[in-house]
Amino acid sequence: MTNPAWFDAYAPLVGLRANLVIDLAGNTSLNSDSITSDIDRALLKHIRSISDLIVTTGATFRAEKLKPSRLAPMLVISRDGVPNLDKPLADDVLPIFVRSGVNALQITQKLMAEHGFTSAVIECGPTVTGTFASLGAIDEFCLTVNHGAAGAASKEHVIRLLENLGFVPSEPVMHFQDSTHSYWTALKKESN
Repeated sequence: MTNPAWFDAYAPLVGLRANLVIDLAGNTSLNSDSITSDIDRALLKHIRSISDLIVTTGATFRAEKLKPSRLAPMLVISRDGVPNLDKPLADDVLPIFVRSGVNALQITQKLMAEHGFTSAVIECGPTVTGTFASLGAIDEFCLTVNHGAAGAASKEHVIRLLENLGFVPSEPVMHFQDSTHSYWTALKKESN
């Protein structure tokens, strides 16, 4: 599948970018296959390709059956740990870094500083993503809204969804919509 031209709106970013798929009510699924699409999976791959680091949680890693990415190293934050993932799986696979603890932002910032990374994509569920957002750490939010047959979400609805996640957005921009999904980005609203 060739990436559509509107993927160009998702350009490299210095800072933290969150990526989340939700429905109109703001719900996610334990396994996002029920609310995601082929386009969304291709967009995720594109976003990973322009990031220095992928950040996720052990719960998301297990629920989504994630695998190491060849596009960027992956930080898996898990209180329980993720067995056998604290070292490279093979010479041609970038390492997965695993740290235990509850301060996901601090761990992410430390790892980025240690490795000279300037960008990371946060691929966590709404709780951890909301923690990053409420701390003002997310610079751009990429939100895919699964609206099903209900029709696309309005800009005002997307603002409410983002605010419910703790992210205070500037004007959200819809880049594309089809019969079931709409694809949005919003930058962090700068305080006056």
